[in-house]
Amino acid sequence: MDESAIPDHVPRAYQHEIFQQAIRKNVIAVMGTGTGKTMIACMLIGYMHSRPYNAKIQKKISAFVVPTVPLVHQQSDTVEKFTGLNVKSFCGDMGVDFWDRSKWLEELDIENTHVIVLTPQIFLNILSHGYVHISLFDLLVVDECHHARKGNPIAVAFREFYHSIENDQPRPKVLGLTASPIWSPTNPVKSLHELQMTLASTVIAVKSNLVELERHAPRPKEHIVFYRPDLIAKTTELFAALEALPHEWELKELLWKKIRIRAQVAMVGLGSLGMDLYLVKQLQEPVMNIVREAKLGFALSADLDIVLVKKLYRLLAPINVELDSTVSLDFVSPKLAKLVEVLSTHHHAAEEGDEESTFQAIIFVTQRHIAFGLAEILQKLEGVSNWIKVRPLVGHGSTVIGGGQALGEQKRLVRDFKDGKFNVLISTSVGEEGLDFPACALVIRYDVNPTLIGYMQSRGRARQKESKYVVLIDEYDPEQLENYRVSKQQL
Repeated sequence: MDESAIPDHVPRAYQHEIFQQAIRKNVIAVMGTGTGKTMIACMLIGYMHSRPYNAKIQKKISAFVVPTVPLVHQQSDTVEKFTGLNVKSFCGDMGVDFWDRSKWLEELDIENTHVIVLTPQIFLNILSHGYVHISLFDLLVVDECHHARKGNPIAVAFREFYHSIENDQPRPKVLGLTASPIWSPTNPVKSLHELQMTLASTVIAVKSNLVELERHAPRPKEHIVFYRPDLIAKTTELFAALEALPHEWELKELLWKKIRIRAQVAMVGLGSLGMDLYLVKQLQEPVMNIVREAKLGFALSADLDIVLVKKLYRLLAPINVELDSTVSLDFVSPKLAKLVEVLSTHHHAAEEGDEESTFQAIIFVTQRHIAFGLAEILQKLEGVSNWIKVRPLVGHGSTVIGGGQALGEQKRLVRDFKDGKFNVLISTSVGEEGLDFPACALVIRYDVNPTLIGYMQSRGRARQKESKYVVLIDEYDPEQLENYRVSKQQL
């Protein structure tokens, strides 16, 4: 039978293989991104709630613990769709931090609820505040369970509540889901052991149905692309002028020592244009707001350095940061120029290839301001601006120093990318875990990821047949190449 004809809601053989083991014991299922780990969780949740009901035993519910708010909503919808059970989701923007025990019990509606989906911190909070007891749960599903280490809330919850259950008392079943159980490639045995001990579970992987697994989620071809950075440190007139201001100056939440570091990162990753774009976008509006308030007669803070404000105003007021015309490659860094070369090559190949093939790519970066800067520059850059449509995807956070995106915007971006409304997504680590992206033929690691799990998950986004995973590496930095090789060898 053609596997492509199998509906998504019909479990595959390799999913059944893991499910059968999960029935018998606590397991950590290790499977790549896009292989359907959530389906296994749904199967086990459905199994737990299909058993005969005993009125003499306390009503039980299942907890699905996920690391991010976007995943709370995504997994809640998925579990409800595939199991038909009553599912409730909880996250911080619902005001749960202000609920007391009676409010929690009202919202949980234990008698009518089968599954709750929530973040690790909320799970820990409801246990530590005594709103519910861990005996309420028949199953704990821990998504992206490699995070269960050290002071992570889910690790704390297991240490303080799961492991304290008396031996003669029933314990919730545990299902961990991850693309890699190894956090540290330098000591994989220790990482594996600690995770298994924390979650009281055994790491398992598909063994009997590997051919089917490989067919469903083929590994991409990996390529290293070297770039040669400018060996002579460069800067811009604006950066030099800001650096010449009083040492380590700060203005409200704007701290030069932090802005300086990010600006230097922007110079390497984006070039002189990117450095100035970042500086102006971080500083111009806050300074203009202070000047505007002063002109309108509003009282300013007593500790505000007016002399500094005036100097910043004179520097920033004349600058227009809007990119109204095509940007020359002369104004971008060697790293960005190499990225353009990679994107153009694969776009041309897609155009010349199968008529049904559409060019889509995901670029992973480590910092938010690089994601925003890349998106803005690429759309105006010569050679690609006529065909590229780019959007950045970043996590929540302050709009000062780096920026953040609300949950609604994140969901819209994921949906629009799936619908083909733009063809290049530039993402921070928020795009590595869990979010339901389409399979891409090209994934580019713009910054070498410092963790094995980051490498695994970003690579897992390239899961079309004949897909490519490209890693950009500084030719003059042997440590980058070594880190990449170590991560690859650990698989």
